[in-house]
Amino acid sequence: MTPDLSRRRFARVPFAVVVGVAAAGCTSWLVPQSIDVPEARLQEALGRRFPIVRRIAEGIEVTVAVPRLTLQPELERIAIELTMSGGEGLLNRPLAGVAVASCGLAFDAASQSVRPVDVRIERLHFDGLPQALERSIERLARPVAERWLGEQPIYVLRPRDVERLATAGVVPGPIRVTPAGISIALLSR
Repeated sequence: MTPDLSRRRFARVPFAVVVGVAAAGCTSWLVPQSIDVPEARLQEALGRRFPIVRRIAEGIEVTVAVPRLTLQPELERIAIELTMSGGEGLLNRPLAGVAVASCGLAFDAASQSVRPVDVRIERLHFDGLPQALERSIERLARPVAERWLGEQPIYVLRPRDVERLATAGVVPGPIRVTPAGISIALLSR
């Protein structure tokens, strides 16, 4: 076959087919391997839902201020410090305290969000309460706080990101906590 004849045959191949084949070979370049969310964006996303008011027991309402998030990459967890204050209620005194929780993270496909898993209240302290009363409140508050924190999304994917991932044929997978934020692995469908 002469070089001139092979050039003419190649010219008949539709341009779209050539581009499609080239793009198929380059999909790993076009689709990222993960979604990286920096700590500041996690803090901002979490803070948008605060302050909030929650009842921890009959007659005791607590206001929870914007939490402070801390990364724990060595444990594959994050820590969340919650500052609480409340009215007098049954205690006949103002209530103020701090709760520190830690949790792992998992992606929830139904809500397209990063959710806490294995939530543990590491520390719960109320200022100025006798130790016996603090322990009683802690017994009431601990399961409520763990359940409530487990229901709060840490980060929600934007609709345009969800659409892009669907178009690329990938879904969010395991989440790693890094020194700079979190990394959500992207897996082929």
